[in-house]
Amino acid sequence: MVGFPGTTALDAERTTEFVLEHQDEIDTADVMGFRLERGLTVRGVVARPPLSDWRIALDYSPTDNNVMLQEEVAELEAACQERVWSCCPRLLHPLYRLVSPWSS
Repeated sequence: MVGFPGTTALDAERTTEFVLEHQDEIDTADVMGFRLERGLTVRGVVARPPLSDWRIALDYSPTDNNVMLQEEVAELEAACQERVWSCCPRLLHPLYRLVSPWSS
């Protein structure tokens, strides 16, 4: 997960580089941006209205200065996914997951 409240873009970059440096030992990797799931309280963010639709993940606003905006998290997620995809696409590819040695 990238963009969790209180973490930085540098944290996400370091995590992505760790995954790439250890790709031979890693079967798959999901690079997901932080989502505020309905019903959860996460320090550093607050849900934005409307709260009455059927979405599971809610839009949120930071309450602390060191928390990234939701849009920044989405950009960071895309950048980290692109970095992994450009260096080792099998880590992200859904078909590889179906034939993964870990799935048996």
